[in-house]
Amino acid sequence: MLNSSKLNMISHALDAAAMRQRVIADNIANVDTPRYQSKGVAFEHELKKAMEVKSSFVGFRTDPKHISIGGNSRASSISPQVFVRSGIMQNHLNNVDVDAEMTNMVKNQIWYNALVDQTNSHFNGLKKAISGGKG
Repeated sequence: MLNSSKLNMISHALDAAAMRQRVIADNIANVDTPRYQSKGVAFEHELKKAMEVKSSFVGFRTDPKHISIGGNSRASSISPQVFVRSGIMQNHLNNVDVDAEMTNMVKNQIWYNALVDQTNSHFNGLKKAISGGKG
């Protein structure tokens, strides 16, 4: 139960959000650094592609309440990757856009908070199941 695929994907997404926050902070810190090329984090697109690819092995379920076996095994192996953005925007050959970075930081914080809420919901469900629906 603690090592469910949902929790595993949320864990990878939390790692990606934390990495993205660090990358955005680095970009903002280097806004005046000549020739600095801003960076980004790729994760969600790769995760979506991995989730669309289904494994050919799928376990047979005799009851809809049974845990499914097979399917998106590749999705749990996706990890966030840092990439360098191309393009020059500033006079000092720097492509950091502070307004875009601040917007990305807020969006990332909202995403991170939603993931934390999902994790809490998962564990609260387990707690409720363990306590027999009480509390």
